[in-house]
Amino acid sequence: MNTTPFAANCRLYRARLGITQGELAARIDHSQKLISSWEGGRRQPNAGQIIALAEVMHCSPGDLLAPIPGPTTPAKAKRARPAKPKPTKPSSRPFNAKSARPKPPAGKPSATSAAPLKP
Repeated sequence: MNTTPFAANCRLYRARLGITQGELAARIDHSQKLISSWEGGRRQPNAGQIIALAEVMHCSPGDLLAPIPGPTTPAKAKRARPAKPKPTKPSSRPFNAKSARPKPPAGKPSATSAAPLKP
């Protein structure tokens, strides 16, 4: 969900008034589903709808559109948790001696390396 400043402000001002999405929708003659879409950041209202919302919420249209610094409500603020280290599991595959062969030192050809072609 992509929360826009308008979505956060709409939710904040509605909560301050202590009304539900349905009550807000009835006051501006729209559906509760539309209010939910605005607050969820899925849709944006047009200019006339923003003005109607501002009148009902007793704020300016600019207040609804301005970004809010920090979390909007204490319940929404989440503390960052330190990452838990993942437990290490022993390998479920048996040891394979062929795959664990050390690499030959640089400059010395190994028995498995291809020899250069002679003219």
